[in-house]
Amino acid sequence: MGSTREDCRDLGLEYRGRIATLIRSDSIDVKESVRRYLDPAGPFAAHSFDSIKSNPANRLDVADFLAVGFLDTPIKAASFRELKRREDEISALLEKLPTGRKLWEMTQDEYETGDALWSVLRSIKGLGPTRVSKILARKRPKLFPIWDSRVDAFFEHKTERFWWPLAVALEDRDLRAQIRDLKPPDLEDRISLIRVLDIAIWMSGADVPGTVGDDD
Repeated sequence: MGSTREDCRDLGLEYRGRIATLIRSDSIDVKESVRRYLDPAGPFAAHSFDSIKSNPANRLDVADFLAVGFLDTPIKAASFRELKRREDEISALLEKLPTGRKLWEMTQDEYETGDALWSVLRSIKGLGPTRVSKILARKRPKLFPIWDSRVDAFFEHKTERFWWPLAVALEDRDLRAQIRDLKPPDLEDRISLIRVLDIAIWMSGADVPGTVGDDD
């Protein structure tokens, strides 16, 4: 995932256009789709992924694995044991990532730290890119977006350097305001803007709720 923000600026502007088009869609009521997903009485994960406790900032907790499982990507026992064995290494990298940093504010150093953390997690058998992105999103929900096959398809499979182009797209204040407007008011402080965007993209795909493959 290495690169710089400027390397990805043109792709980020393309992302921005695709997100704006989704929000303005005449064929999908995006706000209603987000509301349905976040309805705790509905069939989806709602806000449980984001709100289930405990969630210590700089180490993985059992609740993190439960949360990832809520998104249909359970962590297998062997992967869990390896994560526990390497928890000091993982925690040392988490400590370098500010908890309040937003994706569009990310620095190059933070990108490189996140990239290093991504590499550590991906080296663990059973943790594909979808599971790793969900672990990172759980620990730094304002900084790391979820990646999966639906997101990849939405951005036309141009997601190799996903964080930077999405950061460029979200530099646009008006676009952020439009995404924020999709969020139910009662969840204002409980779910991040990039999580709302993920839900909007996920719910706009065909065959909701979808299935997850073994390589995720």
